Amino acid sequence: MVGGSKTTPRYGLFGFLILLALLGYIIYDLQASKKHIQETQKAQMAALEEKMVARLDQSDETTADVVVARERAEHLWNAIEALPEKLRLVVVLAGIEGHDMHEVSALLDVPEGTVKSRLFLARKQLKDRLSWMASSLR
Repeated sequence: MVGGSKTTPRYGLFGFLILLALLGYIIYDLQASKKHIQETQKAQMAALEEKMVARLDQSDETTADVVVARERAEHLWNAIEALPEKLRLVVVLAGIEGHDMHEVSALLDVPEGTVKSRLFLARKQLKDRLSWMASSLR
C-alpha cells in the first residue's frame, strides 16, 4: 500500500470476553445499587412513620386527631409509593433524607437540572393526588 500502512484493531475472543465480563459487572452493580436504594427507602419510610406516631402519642391530641393524622400519613405514603420510580427516588432523597440537589445529582448520577425537574414533577403529582386532603381540612 502506498502512503502508509493499513492498521485495524484486532479484538479476539479474549477481548470480547473481557468486555462481556465488564458489562456483567456494571449491570450487577447497578442492580445492587437499585436494591440498596429501595431497601433504604423502605427503612426510612418506616422510621419516619414511627417518629410521627411517637410524636402523636406524646402530644395532648385526642384519639380522633391521632387517627386522622395517621390516615393522612398513610395517604401521603401511598401517594409517594405510587410515583414513578425516578420521581420517587428524588422525593425520598431530597425531601425525606434531606440531601441537597447536588448530592441527589451525584447519588443518582444525573445532572442537577434533571433532579430539579423530577422534583418539580413529583411535587406536582403529589399535589394533584392529595389536593382532596387540603380541601377537606378547610
